[in-house]
Amino acid sequence: MTQSTLNLLPPKILAILPALLPSSMIYLVKPLTILDQRGLIRFSWVTEEKTQADKIADYDLVLFSRNMDEKYDFLLQEVVGQGIPYFYDLDDNFWELPLDSWVGRHHRAPFRLIQIEKYLKQATLVRVFNPILEAKIRDNFNNKVYCALAGIDTSLAPAERIQRDTNKLKITYVTGRGPDDPLYSLFIDDLKEILIKYSDQVEAVLFAGIPKELNGIDGVSETPIIYDYDTFIRTLATSGYDIGLAPLLSTPQNLSKTNTKFRDYGLCRIAGIYSAVDVYTGSVEPESTGLLVSQAPHAWYDAIERLILDKSLREDIQENAFKKVVNNYNQEKMENEWLDLIQRYRDHKSRSWLINPASRSASSVNESDVDKNQDFQQLVLGENTEKFSNFVRAGLPENNSGQLKIEKDGFLPFAENSFNRVVCYYYLENVTNLEVAIREVYRVCKPGARVVILSKYSNQTINQSNPQYKNPINEHTFRYWTKEQRCLIPYEEYADAPEPWGLLPLNSASLDFRPQSIEFFYTRPYSTLPIIEKRAARKKYLNVCDLIVGQFVIRKKEGAISMDENNKFDLLDLPELVERRHRDRIEKLQNELDHSMDKANTLQAQVEQLLQERERLQKVIEKQNATQDTLPAHPGEEHGEHNLDLDRSSNVKDPADKLQTNSNKTVLQYGESLKKVHHPIIHQLLKERSESYLQMMDDSAMVQNLRGYQLQLSPNLEGVPYIPFRLKFNRSNLAKISFGFYSPLPVTQGELGMEMVDDEQNIIRNVRRPAKLINDGRPLEFKIEPIQNAIDKTYEIRVFGQGINNPIFLIEWELPYISKKVVAARWRRIFAAFEFRSE
Repeated sequence: MTQSTLNLLPPKILAILPALLPSSMIYLVKPLTILDQRGLIRFSWVTEEKTQADKIADYDLVLFSRNMDEKYDFLLQEVVGQGIPYFYDLDDNFWELPLDSWVGRHHRAPFRLIQIEKYLKQATLVRVFNPILEAKIRDNFNNKVYCALAGIDTSLAPAERIQRDTNKLKITYVTGRGPDDPLYSLFIDDLKEILIKYSDQVEAVLFAGIPKELNGIDGVSETPIIYDYDTFIRTLATSGYDIGLAPLLSTPQNLSKTNTKFRDYGLCRIAGIYSAVDVYTGSVEPESTGLLVSQAPHAWYDAIERLILDKSLREDIQENAFKKVVNNYNQEKMENEWLDLIQRYRDHKSRSWLINPASRSASSVNESDVDKNQDFQQLVLGENTEKFSNFVRAGLPENNSGQLKIEKDGFLPFAENSFNRVVCYYYLENVTNLEVAIREVYRVCKPGARVVILSKYSNQTINQSNPQYKNPINEHTFRYWTKEQRCLIPYEEYADAPEPWGLLPLNSASLDFRPQSIEFFYTRPYSTLPIIEKRAARKKYLNVCDLIVGQFVIRKKEGAISMDENNKFDLLDLPELVERRHRDRIEKLQNELDHSMDKANTLQAQVEQLLQERERLQKVIEKQNATQDTLPAHPGEEHGEHNLDLDRSSNVKDPADKLQTNSNKTVLQYGESLKKVHHPIIHQLLKERSESYLQMMDDSAMVQNLRGYQLQLSPNLEGVPYIPFRLKFNRSNLAKISFGFYSPLPVTQGELGMEMVDDEQNIIRNVRRPAKLINDGRPLEFKIEPIQNAIDKTYEIRVFGQGINNPIFLIEWELPYISKKVVAARWRRIFAAFEFRSE
């Protein structure tokens, strides 16, 4: 298919998922993502908890998959209330899950089943993947159900056969239920006998644990569950499994499943042995793409033994199953199926105009036109009907601008089964006998005719005061025109119990207006509210809704149409309704824009305040740095005068002992300083490696003013070019700098580097060391060629990571109120130890 098969503008599709489950990824996200990349659709997905309800109206189609949490029912209401079609994917029979497992008890909780049924009953289309589940949904919840292809991404497995272990054959059983999987009971005794008899030829690799029946048996091992489906298939395809077991009981729940194991085993060239149940008998060709076994005694034993001894059969099954899966279950087929469904939806939902846009002037049908066309197919009843061209027009005496006058009692001067389409244009609320009027409309309609009703909504003070407004029309009025128990109307539109929807007495005369759509138009300011809030306001207050529009299909015994034919009808529209929707949408967008601008103005004011505060702090810091950012000379150094005192007295035996500095400098205590380290990771690191970080704490406190600064972790070195610091040296021959690093995970790749840059941006030193050296928690030393003639020169010291495979953070002094996104040197202080070479 090409893009020309779709409308000129690709449809915008949103998938709202409870989580990225394997089935959602396989059947929905992956094929639609490919279609998006090909430019055929515009697709995005989001989890329920992150979905913004006010953005749903931007989409043409919404997709749900296994959604069942009543907490997110408001999302369903928003989709249905906005009139957006949606598909619901269902790949399991939740009603038949066994209650003796926590999975069954979880999914069969009444409130979850009720929520699933709400999705099913109101869906534009339900997609299932099994004919038994298809029949269940059609018979109980929704006749618009489609049995879709359960495919697989065949690119996940090697195209060519992999080399296998020739010493022993590998038998596997893939399960996520662990050693207590009840399906083990179908084959465990036979497998045990096989492992004992052919211990020198086979081994068993079982997923998620070993059953107790196989404890102590040689050649049995386990492998963990792999929850990422793509990784699981790649691993399964390259692990060299020869034989795969696929047991299944013939229960209603199991028979509603898909042939997942056949697709998995086939794609991975594993010769499968399958239970002879409907799930597999439709896809497995005996002796060709797999073996089918009954539950007769030793049936599993015989099948496994046969594949062990017959190498030719085993390899033929592996190759034939692989070809069948690649040819029949590939992702391209799922992509084309999705395109067909989307096209069908777009064709089904395209609106046809009641009025030809080219003839929107007040033209009328004259008497000669009526005489020439004896088969009047379209009728409009009501006021101001002159704009309906190509319609037979009729109105009440006081506001008749139509061709024919009709009386207020509702009787119509037309024969039965005359019209294919009838529009009641502000008509029903003004007749004296609503029951007569609606039965007359029904009488003159042909079977399958479309009826569109526009009426003023009853809960308006102006209508309640108007003597001409004789019949209150609201969402419940239409329920008395059919006996149909199920309908397409959102449950939440009705304050009382939604079922049965039709309230027409069973013993009443024949009447069946089958609802296809009911739409409400709201007054300002309610028109811009979310659907749920609009509904609540409409049911509680007056003057919230001013117009109600219902669309119906006429069902009659003679030539009655089926529900499937029902679904093929397009919804009809009027230009004034389109204009009203656009006006409401524009107003809503304008409100959102105004709100965003107000928020932006508030944020801008806050930013300006922060900038002013930063300017003030910067001036204070720069003033302090003018005297504090130099390395002070120590007059007692043997080889000349220097401003740095790094004398470590040899009598210091404990990090908590006092460290005296010359020149009457402040007395430091490592133990006391450690109490001021509030960052838990750094505190623990310095506590465990106190002897390693003692010098760094000492040096960094002596060479710079740290008032207001705290030890923190820098931004991740994976995400920034480097972390800079600026220092002025009053001494030459710097030979080594040591830094502290932290990584939450072991580092095995990459390098950590330190470079020094002069005021002219020349890199004068660059040293790199393996990043894995930080794994022991000790500071990392960078030895450099001593820098001569460095006195009174300022250098920028840059610390960086390159090619590292895990996050790495540098320990540094920071102002606590500076954002982690700021990496400028002015806002940070170095946490390092320095060593100089004697001149």
